[in-house]
Amino acid sequence: NAESWGTTKMFSVPLRRLATRSVAAVSKLQASPILRFHSSRRLLWLRALSTPKCFCSQNSSRAFTSSVAAPQIQESSQEHYTSLLQTNLKSGAIDRALTVLQEMQSVGVSADTVSTNSLIRALCKVGRIDDALSLLDIMRDLTEKGAGPNEVTYIFLIDGCLRWGKLHAAANLYFETKALGVALDLLCYEGLIQSLGPTNTPLALDIFESLKNQGLAPSAAIYFALVRVLIGNDSLEQASALLETMDEEGKVRFSLEMFESLLELLPNELDARMEPIADRIMENFLENHMHELEGAEAALGEEDDESDDVDDDDSEGEEEEEEEE
Repeated sequence: NAESWGTTKMFSVPLRRLATRSVAAVSKLQASPILRFHSSRRLLWLRALSTPKCFCSQNSSRAFTSSVAAPQIQESSQEHYTSLLQTNLKSGAIDRALTVLQEMQSVGVSADTVSTNSLIRALCKVGRIDDALSLLDIMRDLTEKGAGPNEVTYIFLIDGCLRWGKLHAAANLYFETKALGVALDLLCYEGLIQSLGPTNTPLALDIFESLKNQGLAPSAAIYFALVRVLIGNDSLEQASALLETMDEEGKVRFSLEMFESLLELLPNELDARMEPIADRIMENFLENHMHELEGAEAALGEEDDESDDVDDDDSEGEEEEEEEE
């Protein structure tokens, strides 16, 4: 019964006729709170109580009592509750997992960080961001007990907030990690910058500096997102300087689609302020994709030559036919 008791262990017992001694034998073999086994005629359940009983699913009024005491189960242990929590999460029963967590709090048992992170991730996947953030509050109170939030907790929460449009909550979580000295991964920083618009230019620059101070190498997607933010905010000098820095490092380059998107941001008629950033974009484009253009041009030239040869052959054939006529 995985929904209420945790993992159910399956094993087969060759029975044709159920007897009290059979129940007692099974009780000795398995210490799980719930045992399920099949006979040739009926599905039977054995629940480990102080006096174990086996109820027939077809006739619940019949019960067989064993003379063997069931093994003692520490139902208030952290291991027991962690098993229930993980089992419910694997089956997608998020509400039951939350109920297990609440029961743990009521009996004074603390969930470990890994289990709570798993529950936070499950909540974020279905858009229950407020419930996930409430778990973060609980984890903050458990920091002294060794069950506080870690970098994985914040990565799951920030990713969930960004996915479901909770940008303000994501920004607050970022500032909290910065204050605590928690290091995020590159994909998390990338998602934060990509979600920001021109009005959030200071935050975008702050995130960019944080990931560089952490020793991470910005990806092309991060440079592209930040340049878009700067151009949209009319911070053209900063955008040009950022492109120059990217060129000097020489580790990343924009794709053709990225260049097309940046050029679309520029007006048709460039003023004096727009010309430097436009020149920088074009220089970066030519440096990184000139060989592709040359290859495409060469391919087109070969196609034209083949077409000319075909046309020459056709014209020669027509002349021969005319002469024969």
